[in-house]
Amino acid sequence: MEVTLEQVADKLAEMSNQIAGLAKASAELKEQARTYREDLKDDVKRAAEGYDSTLKAINRQLSELNKKVDTRIGDHDLILSNHNERITRIEHR
Repeated sequence: MEVTLEQVADKLAEMSNQIAGLAKASAELKEQARTYREDLKDDVKRAAEGYDSTLKAINRQLSELNKKVDTRIGDHDLILSNHNERITRIEHR
């Protein structure tokens, strides 16, 4: 089978077009990957900010709860101390 110069040129042109198509597809995929990477970066940043806000809110709530518990324990200690003094006075009568 003989291959003519024209057939070789046609095949080269076809392969050149395929290569150009692959290069274009590759460039489009790179651009899509860049866009997805930027979107993911934004999503991760928003998630981290939300997580940070949630942790700060939990921390505030725990601080408030600690203050309430400390106040109640302090009040309870004062009441017990007062009762102890009263019982001691009653016993010494």
